[in-house]
Amino acid sequence: MCQCGSKRSEFVQSKKDTFFAPGHVNVPSKMWSDVSFRYKGKSSLTAVGSITGRRYFFKKSGDILIIDYRDANGMRTIPNLEKITSMTK
Repeated sequence: MCQCGSKRSEFVQSKKDTFFAPGHVNVPSKMWSDVSFRYKGKSSLTAVGSITGRRYFFKKSGDILIIDYRDANGMRTIPNLEKITSMTK
């Protein structure tokens, strides 16, 4: 008889016992810089990042937002959004 269930519960329990002290978490740095986009439309625009799921709200024409580099390629396909420049780290 397979004992897969008991191994799974042992694994879950071992993960619960792992403790990370605040301030000691390794957060990977970004691979690339974030990107600025300018909105050129006539009304407001809400765009959702295809990778992060983050909502970007352009209130009016001329608004500039910094877009997460992971969402930048998807934003380039939206009409009335213009890539301005990459932001430095």
